[in-house]
Amino acid sequence: MNKAFIAALACALGCCLSLTSASADDATAAKGKKTKAGQRGTVQMVMNKIKAAELTAEQQAKYDQLAEGLKKELATIRAAGLTNEINKQRTQLTAKLRKENASRKEILAAVSETFSDDVVALINKATKANADFRKAAYGLLTEEQLAKLPEETQKQISTALKPKNQGKGKNKGNGQKKRKGNKKAEAAN
Repeated sequence: MNKAFIAALACALGCCLSLTSASADDATAAKGKKTKAGQRGTVQMVMNKIKAAELTAEQQAKYDQLAEGLKKELATIRAAGLTNEINKQRTQLTAKLRKENASRKEILAAVSETFSDDVVALINKATKANADFRKAAYGLLTEEQLAKLPEETQKQISTALKPKNQGKGKNKGNGQKKRKGNKKAEAAN
C-alpha cells in the first residue's frame, strides 16, 4: 500500500476519533463528571505513542498547550457543522471502500460525492488540525527521546515529520542537473 494513503487514512481516523471523543467529553462534562481534556482521540493516541520517551516538565507543558489548542479548534469545526453522525457516515464509507481495495483517490472522490462541499471542507480542516497537532507534538521530542521509542513508532514519527513530496516524482528530488535543454534548471539560475 502507498505510504501517503496509509498516512491519509491515519489522519482521517484520528480526526474521527478526536471529534467523537471531544463530544463524549462534552457529554460527560454536561453530566457533571470531570474529565481531562482529550482523554481519547488524537491527543491520547499521540501521548500513548510517545509515553516511553519520558517527556520533561517543559515538554509536557507544551504538549498540554498544543492539546488544548487542538481541542478548541476541533470544537470550532464541530460548531460549524461537522457532527458525529457525519463522521460516522464517512468512517463507514471509507471502511467499506477499503474492504473493496479502493484507491485513495477513489475514496476521496466518494467522500466528495457523498457530502456537500462545505462538509468536505470541514472534514479536511479537521484532518489538517489533527495532522498539525501530531507534527508539533512529535517535534517536541529530542533525538535521545526518539531512540527510546519502539522502531515502528520511530518510523511513523519520521514519516509524519518529513516534508511532503520530498524526493518523490519528477523534478521533486535532490535538485536538477544542469544540462542542455533542461528549461527548469536554466530558469532557476
